[in-house]
Amino acid sequence: MNYSGQQLLNHLLQFGMDVQAHGPLPEQLSGIAPLDQATPEQMSFVSQSKHFNKVASSQAGLLLIKPHWLEKCQPPMSALLVADPYAAFAVLAQFFYQTPRPASGIHPQAVVNSGAHLASSAVIGPFVVIEAGAVIGEDVVIGSHCRIAAGSKIGARTRIDNNVSILHNCEVGNDCHIKSGAVIGGDGFGFAPHQGRWLKIPQVGRVIIGDRVSIGSNTCIDRGALEDTRIGDDCIIDNLIHIAHNVSVGKGTAMAAQVGIAGSTHIGEYCVFAGQAGVVGHTRIADKTTLMARGGIIANIDESGVYSGFPAVPHAQWQKTIIQTRKLTELTQRIKQLEKHLAKFSTDN
Repeated sequence: MNYSGQQLLNHLLQFGMDVQAHGPLPEQLSGIAPLDQATPEQMSFVSQSKHFNKVASSQAGLLLIKPHWLEKCQPPMSALLVADPYAAFAVLAQFFYQTPRPASGIHPQAVVNSGAHLASSAVIGPFVVIEAGAVIGEDVVIGSHCRIAAGSKIGARTRIDNNVSILHNCEVGNDCHIKSGAVIGGDGFGFAPHQGRWLKIPQVGRVIIGDRVSIGSNTCIDRGALEDTRIGDDCIIDNLIHIAHNVSVGKGTAMAAQVGIAGSTHIGEYCVFAGQAGVVGHTRIADKTTLMARGGIIANIDESGVYSGFPAVPHAQWQKTIIQTRKLTELTQRIKQLEKHLAKFSTDN
């Protein structure tokens, strides 16, 4: 779909962004492209100063840029001046590239229990199973081959892609997106050792997911053993992540692929976990903590900051350790040489 520059400006204003036009706005734009690939019928953006050198040669018809960068790179095209061009790009990308809504209603090959409660605006795909007591909110879209188990609740405007399982008595908030293959509310890893056997501990808690949460493909969030597993509002959770039983994740937290969170961990608000990071169970992590890739937290983190390594330490300390580690071979050789000199000195005297 095509939009004029004025329509894009109005959309950002309606979203609540402080934005101003610079120069005459184009009459028609068909999409968004990188600076060095955009045509006059497309818009682009600059979110980092290292891309200034691409602006002069760009053919883009409209540019999203910070106001104080305007004079530094002198764009030849019209511009929308906004404090956060990357966020504006995200808003307009959603405007340009809206996911097509599937056919309305309940597919004839879906299985919906008579005891389930579905809003009339919900869209249910083929081979979906919705069990007794499930509640499906307004404008929910559920893709094919999903299971919404007994007593679960799905909030308004939430989109559930194909092959997702949401097990019994779990709750998903409004405006969420759960991607293909995710399992919400599977049993936690609860077993008690007894005389050489593992005794299964029933997992009687739930999974409670807040509003505007994104959950990636093949991610598993286990139900609580006794307490509920909770995911706060506005969390973004990537693909192939495991969140174990009784975990609490504060609002606004982000997790990249292959993160693992062990049971009964309490994660604060607005934390960031990079790829393959991990946390042992029964730990508490302060708000606004960042754990770098492959980092491992094995004890409570009481102060916000950036942590790296295993066991995780403040990032600056980890960097010093890595530098020192790389010098170990050289230091070992020097020690051997010193030992030889000492041995020779002792012999000569």
